[in-house]
Amino acid sequence: NKPRQSDHPQQFRKVCAMEQTNGPPLESMTAAVAQLVLAYIFWGFLHEVGHSVIAAALGYRPELTLSNAASAALFRRVHIRVPKASWQEVTIRHAGWICSVVLALIASQCSLHWLAHAAAWVTAIEAVASDLLQLGDRKSGFHEWFFCGNFGMILLNPAWAVGTTAKKVLAKMVEVTMMRGAQSGGVVTYVRRAHKGGDADLHGVRGRVVNGKRTDLSKLVQSKVNEVERKASRWNKLIDSGRLYSGHTRFATTSKATFDGTHPHQWSPAQRLDVYKGFSDGSLRKCPGTNVEIYICHNGDFEFFDVAGRTYDLGAIQTWLVSATGFPAPCLVDSCAIAGVMDLLRTQGSWQLSSRYAFLFKLDHASLDYNIPNSTLFASVAEIFDIAFQYQLKTTRSPHELARGRAILEENIMVALQNENKLLAQLGIQDESSLSVFVRETVTAFFRNDLLQAIQTFMKGAKGSFGLCVTTSLDSDRQMVLAARGQTISVAFYPEEGLVLYGSEQAAVKAAVGVQSKEAWDRGSSLAAEGVVLSSLAMPFDSPLNSPIKNPPSKSMQSKGSCKSNWSSPSASPIKLSAGSVLDGGPARRLDLDDLGGEICLLDWGFGPPTLSRQGGIQPIMRGSMTVTLIQETLSTRKFSERLVPIEENPLVLPLMPTPKDPVGSDIRSIPKALAAIQEDWETGESPNRLTAWNFSGRLKKRLQQKESGEVPVKAVDILITGCEVSLWLGEQFAADLSLAFKKLEVKTVSSNKILGLLGQEFAMPQLGHQFSEGLWDLHGA
Repeated sequence: NKPRQSDHPQQFRKVCAMEQTNGPPLESMTAAVAQLVLAYIFWGFLHEVGHSVIAAALGYRPELTLSNAASAALFRRVHIRVPKASWQEVTIRHAGWICSVVLALIASQCSLHWLAHAAAWVTAIEAVASDLLQLGDRKSGFHEWFFCGNFGMILLNPAWAVGTTAKKVLAKMVEVTMMRGAQSGGVVTYVRRAHKGGDADLHGVRGRVVNGKRTDLSKLVQSKVNEVERKASRWNKLIDSGRLYSGHTRFATTSKATFDGTHPHQWSPAQRLDVYKGFSDGSLRKCPGTNVEIYICHNGDFEFFDVAGRTYDLGAIQTWLVSATGFPAPCLVDSCAIAGVMDLLRTQGSWQLSSRYAFLFKLDHASLDYNIPNSTLFASVAEIFDIAFQYQLKTTRSPHELARGRAILEENIMVALQNENKLLAQLGIQDESSLSVFVRETVTAFFRNDLLQAIQTFMKGAKGSFGLCVTTSLDSDRQMVLAARGQTISVAFYPEEGLVLYGSEQAAVKAAVGVQSKEAWDRGSSLAAEGVVLSSLAMPFDSPLNSPIKNPPSKSMQSKGSCKSNWSSPSASPIKLSAGSVLDGGPARRLDLDDLGGEICLLDWGFGPPTLSRQGGIQPIMRGSMTVTLIQETLSTRKFSERLVPIEENPLVLPLMPTPKDPVGSDIRSIPKALAAIQEDWETGESPNRLTAWNFSGRLKKRLQQKESGEVPVKAVDILITGCEVSLWLGEQFAADLSLAFKKLEVKTVSSNKILGLLGQEFAMPQLGHQFSEGLWDLHGA
């Protein structure tokens, strides 16, 4: 019945083609299977390439190794280090299924073998199921970090600074935060210290402790704070209204639990530099010998940082910081390096720090291995900048006018530096173009690199996960900054009590619920409440420029001056604020920063605009006694007031349990009540415990049947229980009970840290000297 060519020419050619290409049935089937497998591998590899390309575009480059390429092709898994549950992780995950669907649609329009079409669509369906719907138990190539915790408070009401109530609230916060780590902890606060020839400046007072085996970290931290404040108050004045405490508890994950690894961290020790103050209050003045120091508290991991457009790992950054700051590393933990980077970025008001910033970040350096001038050279450069600036102060009085006319300043500095050949040679500046960049970026950093701009620059260039708090001696009389990306940070505002709490744990910021200060907060007596903070000097940094002054000033014109204001404040001009003040009264409310997309929060309780690096997005709260400036790394349309969660007078939010004087005795006395509650729960027909036990017993029965039938080796591990510290002890007891009840079950317990070390990294790390190591236990199906 074979058709003739004259009858059906198209069908005839199709049949002939099939006869010519198809061999014996077995060979044809083998070839088809081979084609399908190769096509499936090909489309799967392209799927992982889609993940990798987007990851690289976001700054998370995957490992360029043969094993990673083979994993992508054969197992459809590529290893990319990215914070879990971050917006970057979500973006990278969705890129995979979108890429596969697009490729399948393109393949459908191309003249490919039908097996290639089938493989493309199978890959697309799998991608939608795994990346979009997140079905299946495929192991993720992403990694996450959850260790340590931040906590702290701001005392707006001076009544909190009297007595021990505030310290008890702080201890309660430590008690809650300890669940994230209780091996060590510390707190930093700031005191005023007067010195000759100027205003009093701030000095950091830090207290750190390492917990013992049977000591309470919350009590140790409280005692340490009392001790350091008592010593500091002998020679310094404690801040009443606006005092802040920034604290941290630590669980050492990649290093020992040592004193030098305990937060708050400081890289550069306190230095005395000439600093201009008054950018916000419109009273710009030079303060010789001002104390400069920065402290940070961080939970998460600091992995990489971008310098001059190039990405470097933590080890390279730590080595570079030694030369860049001129100080050795206080410790080798990753968080300490953040303090070092912040030393380089917070430069507003200091010509010495600003010129160092311009040299390090704005001049072209092929690597981090180059000669960095010492602080003496940058001080000499700062002297030239300052001469020109002092001359311009004689003709231009207000900071915003100085910023608008910065081209005048830059022109004068350029002329002065062109005669300093030796100085330029030491800086490695060999042409006018590089000199122009250096001068322009130094002037920009002098006006713009305040605390908010510094943290923005850091977060933009940093790779890792961050729950971060940064305070400085230049700013902590009025502001602090928080940042969240991949780690949670919550802030609670108590408008009736004049108190602000923040912490990594939402429960920690409830520590002041139901607690009252000794005196009511008289917000009406503060200048801030009268509206001073709502209208002040605005600096339109990118406004039109004036013409340059032709004759630069001479060195003899430099003003020695003091920290006191050299001129009166200009008339205030309004800054761009959000809608009127919120949180003016009523119950306390909590703001959760966007740790998924990334968010920065500047809290400011001083006079004038909180920052000159940003215009708009400033939300006044508590009748204008504080402003909140939020910067989100992703777009959000939710209003500030819509994000606030009441934590008082809210039936869905319970207050913290009181802390018993004898925790052990209290636990023992609560055993009968706890047992009765457990028994009652089991007697409820559909309680979660009964449902869990029913499912668990079904799994155990099925596993024992598999062993009896020989489907599973007798010595294969059936149940693997992991934990850390207390949870590991409970797991060991549970394992012992199961082994007694089910003699044929193989039940093992192991530290979760050992599991992470062996299975949770980019490559296996055998646990030498331990029972659990790679390949020793058969965990298939456990």
